[in-house]
Amino acid sequence: MEFKALYLPIGTTSYDMDEAKMKFNDSVSMLRQVDKNIVIPDGPLTSLESVLEFLKDERPGFVIVQNITFASGVYITEIVRNVDCPVLLWAIPEPVVDGQRLRLNSISGAYTASNIMENLGRDFSFVIGSTFDDKTRNKISAVLTAAKLKNSLNKLNLLQVGNASAGFGFGKGIESELMRCFGVNLVSIESRKLVEKANSYDEDEIRHFIFDVQNIVPNVFNINRENLFDAGRLFKAYFDFCNENNIGAVSSGCMHDLNDAYGTPVCGVLSFLNDFGFPSACEADAYGALSIYICQYLSKMPAYFGAPVNIDEEYNCITFWNCGMAPPSIAREDSRAQVGVHYASGVGPVMDFGCRATDHATVFRVGKKADGTFRFFVANGRSIDRFKQFSGTTIVIETKNNVRDVIEKSVKDGWEPYFAVAMTDISAEIKALADLLGIECVEF
Repeated sequence: MEFKALYLPIGTTSYDMDEAKMKFNDSVSMLRQVDKNIVIPDGPLTSLESVLEFLKDERPGFVIVQNITFASGVYITEIVRNVDCPVLLWAIPEPVVDGQRLRLNSISGAYTASNIMENLGRDFSFVIGSTFDDKTRNKISAVLTAAKLKNSLNKLNLLQVGNASAGFGFGKGIESELMRCFGVNLVSIESRKLVEKANSYDEDEIRHFIFDVQNIVPNVFNINRENLFDAGRLFKAYFDFCNENNIGAVSSGCMHDLNDAYGTPVCGVLSFLNDFGFPSACEADAYGALSIYICQYLSKMPAYFGAPVNIDEEYNCITFWNCGMAPPSIAREDSRAQVGVHYASGVGPVMDFGCRATDHATVFRVGKKADGTFRFFVANGRSIDRFKQFSGTTIVIETKNNVRDVIEKSVKDGWEPYFAVAMTDISAEIKALADLLGIECVEF
């Protein structure tokens, strides 16, 4: 079903309706800038009957309930009885303060609505601001985007391939938790199934892919020919399985689950899957894959995935590293994407490059606390111009806040060792998503 957002400007005619109609027109102009497809009534909804008539036969994915004037709690009660989706409450400050009567009384209406929502156990978002305020528009846009993402998560099939290495169980996906908290369906498969699928292909079926890769990774033919074609077979196995089973994100076992059993690393496979529209994480990290999916959905570009391995206090930056995975599209433009061999096994192909600089970046992680509840990690910064720091792939992030504080607090708080890095600022949307999901969001 197509995602639909509704604007519900509720109020009563006992307030200044000329002012309310002006606010309605201004609100419509703002909302059209946010999303031209928002469904909007012909005017303020000033009776319960008009609200119910507007909602009739609608199945929205998101509603903006604006107190165009004060409205009793009956309005919001009937709204949430008739819609099952995220709600944003919007209050408008009084337009005139002149010692005379209230024109709108919108803020009091928002308190009334929020009290009902709280007592009904319904999560909601809230914004207070005028119809000309950029902050208001940006907040509405972020929450609407988060609502669309939440809707997308409800349709997501996340593939978990194989198992994590001993001591790396932090990312093991649990079907019931993913479904309950995010609406995500976990699809599990043994790695040998994809190995068998890979071994069923002959060279002719993957030769064109190998030669296409040369246009993206110039030194690809430096890799042992047998390993190179085996990597091509494995990529086709993953790619075909994802398309055949409507998979939207991938978490895959790697070193011991695939490298040892298959003889060729999966790092390059996962790297290209990211660029082909299948957000993918290594270490069988299902929550890492979910983190990458969220980053890619919000940024509209592939994300990096790696572990913090070094800090430089002079430049206030963290180096994130992965032993051989990163989307080729985010490589430095001067050196381009390169392949090499894995630092531990000496076998390739694995990605081997530094990532490009960006003016804005967001470090993000879907994490779990000791009691099993979810939490979000989010830190703002930028990707700075640095050459490859270590064998494998690296990205260097200058954090907005003090880098030592970020590392010390996140280690002390027991966060998982792998993080996604979006190549733009998506922090507002992440915080809005946390709000919609009722998940704690920790800002670093």
